Amino acid sequence: AGGTPVVVARGFEFGDHAGSDNLFRAVEGDFVRQALRGWEFDG
Repeated sequence: AGGTPVVVARGFEFGDHAGSDNLFRAVEGDFVRQALRGWEFDG
C-alpha cells in the first residue's frame, strides 16, 4: 500500500540564520519538481 512520507521532528531549532523571500528553487534547478510534473496518480 502506498502513502505519504511523514516526519515528526521535536525539539529542533534552526538557530540564527539569514531570512529569505526565495521560498522555492527555480524549476530548472529543482530535479524533484521536474520529476513530479510528469507524475500522475490513478487512485
